Amino acid sequence: MRSPIKASGLTLLLLFAVFTADSGAMETSGIVSVEDFYYKDSNTYAQHLLTARVRFDLTKLNESGSLAFHFDGRDRVRLGSKTTTSTSKNERIDTLYLENNGKLLYLAAGRLLPKDIYIERIDGVNAIYNLSVNSGIGLFGGLRPDPYTDSFNSSFTSAGVYGYYRSSTVSGNVAYVYNGYKGATDRQYLYGQASYNPASQVSVFATATADINPVNKKIQLVNGIMELSWRPDFNAAVSVGFNTFRSTRFYKSMLFAVDDSRQQAYYINANYRIYGKYNVYGRVERQHRHSSVDESSQNFNSFRAGFNTDDILASGVAIDMNASTANGYGSKHNTYNAEISRLNWEVLQVVAHASYMQNWYGYINSDNILAYGLSSYLYMKNSWTFSFSFEREQGKDSVTSRLMTRIAFKF
Repeated sequence: MRSPIKASGLTLLLLFAVFTADSGAMETSGIVSVEDFYYKDSNTYAQHLLTARVRFDLTKLNESGSLAFHFDGRDRVRLGSKTTTSTSKNERIDTLYLENNGKLLYLAAGRLLPKDIYIERIDGVNAIYNLSVNSGIGLFGGLRPDPYTDSFNSSFTSAGVYGYYRSSTVSGNVAYVYNGYKGATDRQYLYGQASYNPASQVSVFATATADINPVNKKIQLVNGIMELSWRPDFNAAVSVGFNTFRSTRFYKSMLFAVDDSRQQAYYINANYRIYGKYNVYGRVERQHRHSSVDESSQNFNSFRAGFNTDDILASGVAIDMNASTANGYGSKHNTYNAEISRLNWEVLQVVAHASYMQNWYGYINSDNILAYGLSSYLYMKNSWTFSFSFEREQGKDSVTSRLMTRIAFKF
């Protein structure tokens, strides 16, 4: 096991670059954090992790100000954990790329998410031709990080073409993406997202992903979301929506079968503010699962009602209380939640919460779970943040505890 105080050479190099870079016209921003996470349950499973994360952006690297460098990575150390084996590496680089944001042409190279359409992460290049201030056409291609280890892997490839448009009332993008594995088609799909704001009180949002089956060339909807929101004034809001999801399938790299069943849901959310600061809210949702299981287990209904305020009785205390019930898929759940918080001296926020869940499986009272916790956030000198969180869950057969502390410096 590595020593918990031993930082990787890459992390030290990046920290050195951040704090010793020549100021000049270059601008530097980012965050450095260290997080300690401990988890244990009564069945002897335990996990203790120490994670250091560095994210920084170096901008205006050239005279025109168009050149920039971005990095986001982490290094994790296991501190005596009793855990199952994992293929996930302790070191992870989320992004590391150089970009040139010109007026007509945008270019980026490295480990990145394509600009304006964050649907793939690649080790490669991304180019965008700006058709106008509001629209553009983009291309990206390269290797796809190993989905199981997140490491550089030449067996996985990714490429795509996309377009986008943005205005004050309408925005959207569409894309075609090809994923390869060892020279064969692993997945290919179409993606689209759009939002429309015809008036200040009304908004519409929709997104969808559809796979192209490489065997029969048929198009199959994988996921989709559509929501209509109406806010007639500051005190009231209503939204209705629909979503559908199914598991993503990779045809060559997956060594196991996936459940192809589809789940869809219809819902309505509403809230109303009383006297400008007391808010009541609710949600009704109906789900349906299209699968081969018994018909009686294919529908699921849920209801939630709650109340919250940011300043009860002018005390500076915020509270949120809600209750929900869900029935379907062969089970039933009743949940009661309460949360109370307060910001003290504008630097210390304290949050306490508790919940109680009643569970029935096969309409037999199977287990009741009590959960509670305490969190605090200390904001120091506009740059340093310290947070602490403790949570505990108690059921009939097990007890789990989670403890997390985090310190971060923003520059």
